[in-house]
Amino acid sequence: IVLFLLVGVAFAILYTQQQRLVGLALTELNKKFPGRLVIGGSDISLFQNLPYISIGLNKVQFYPDKKPETRPIYEAERLYVGFSLPDILKQRYTVKAIVLKNGHLDLVEEGNGQLNIVEASRMTPDTTAPAGHGSAALELNVKKIVLKNMSITYLDPKAGQKLFAHIDRIQSSFQDNDQLMDGAVDGNFLVDFTRPGDTVLLRHKHISTDIKFSYAKASGLLTLSEARLQLEKALFNISGTVDLAHDNTVNLQFAGDRPDFKQLFA
Repeated sequence: IVLFLLVGVAFAILYTQQQRLVGLALTELNKKFPGRLVIGGSDISLFQNLPYISIGLNKVQFYPDKKPETRPIYEAERLYVGFSLPDILKQRYTVKAIVLKNGHLDLVEEGNGQLNIVEASRMTPDTTAPAGHGSAALELNVKKIVLKNMSITYLDPKAGQKLFAHIDRIQSSFQDNDQLMDGAVDGNFLVDFTRPGDTVLLRHKHISTDIKFSYAKASGLLTLSEARLQLEKALFNISGTVDLAHDNTVNLQFAGDRPDFKQLFA
């Protein structure tokens, strides 16, 4: 009974604050972004992102600039932003989980080597903001990200390369402290990669992943403790380290259930 009462109180708090939080985030981001963020509306969801209570955003669109009639770089039918029950009861609005459903992300590498979304989301400092504020602000401490039914394209016009991925579902989770970040990624998606002198290696290939990793912040060492990658019918196990602090030195071991790689090119 106490748990239901606490959930009800948290729901009421978030319900009364959702418009303020959404409006605050939208106003501040559009003030600082060269691009433009548009949201069609919002509501509260108790069950979409358990154990978090979520604000659901409808028809989220992000444009490369503030000009009208520009095609959005990113678009999603629904975006859920999850908050923990204890944080809400303390009126601390820290985003712990993000879920994206039914949309697309179109990445283009510009002539200067930057991605279009990086240029559009490059924040400018807000010198007009006061040093303090009277109400709780929106903060980020993301522990879980889920993508469902999302299409992602990457285009490099200079190199003539194009990557397309349709994600059925991918979930990533994180645990973080001052010394270490542990994470996991699992999901299923379809990949299609084309380039000059095209290879069939990654043409219309189904991929499944189950990856667990840890990152030591002091040493910059990324460790793959367990990584399973299935490419069509071929299963690979990967383990080892990547030293991100020393020229990205790679020490990885690969093992597979199929020594014959011909099926990858079928």
